[in-house]
Amino acid sequence: ANVGTISTNGMAAFAVQVSPEGDQLFVGGNTTTLLVIDTQTRTIVNTVEVGFATNAFAVAPDNRILYGTHPGSACSISSVSRRNAAR
Repeated sequence: ANVGTISTNGMAAFAVQVSPEGDQLFVGGNTTTLLVIDTQTRTIVNTVEVGFATNAFAVAPDNRILYGTHPGSACSISSVSRRNAAR
């Protein structure tokens, strides 16, 4: 059963991960931006420039560092702030 939807502003989602606390959803897709979504409000609260087409990623347990992979390139490492975009 579908319990709801969350807009990705037209981005095709390739990879999704929930934070350890369950309060944030990280979504990578067919753009250079990773979305950080508040799971309570189902709204985008942050964007992080990570490189084109993030197809897989891992977020550190403290939600501060994101390791992402992209087609045909090496792993990227980005800083993730809870409310401010960072790189």
